[in-house]
Amino acid sequence: MSDPSQLSSTIAELLAKTAGLDAAGEGFDGTVGATTPSTGAFTYASQSVGAALTAVGTNRASALQLSHAINQVTGGDTGTGVILPDLSSTPGADVLIFNDNSSAIKVYATGSQTIDGTAGSSGVTLTNAKRCVYIPISDTEWLSAQLGVPSA
Repeated sequence: MSDPSQLSSTIAELLAKTAGLDAAGEGFDGTVGATTPSTGAFTYASQSVGAALTAVGTNRASALQLSHAINQVTGGDTGTGVILPDLSSTPGADVLIFNDNSSAIKVYATGSQTIDGTAGSSGVTLTNAKRCVYIPISDTEWLSAQLGVPSA
C-alpha cells in the first residue's frame, strides 16, 4: 500500500468496524460503571486522571475524597490528606497517587478498611516527591507499593 490515502481509508474503516467492542470483540453497552455496586461513586474507564489536586483537612473526615485511578497532588500543607475510594465500589481497581507537592500528605482508607495493616482512620504518610500505587487485596484491605524516582 504505497498510497497514503488508501492507508488512511483502511485505518478509518478498521476503526469504524471495531468501535465500541471490548477486548473479547463483544459490544459495549455504553454505560460505564453499570456493573459496579455503586454506579457513579467511583467508576472510571481508560485510567481517569485527577491532575493538580490539593490535599485538604487534618483527618479523614476533612480530607479530599479521591475519585480517579491516577491522582496528582500538587497542593496542600504538611499533614493534609486524601482518601482512597471505598473498596466496595472499586473491586480490583488500583489507585495511583503522585505526591508532587512540597509537603508530605496523609492517605486514608474508608470506614474500617486498612492500608498495609494501618487503620484507615489513621492513614499512612506519603512523603513529598514520592509516588505510590494502592492495590486492593480484599474488600477491606489495601496494600501499597512505593514507586521509583521519576525518569530524568
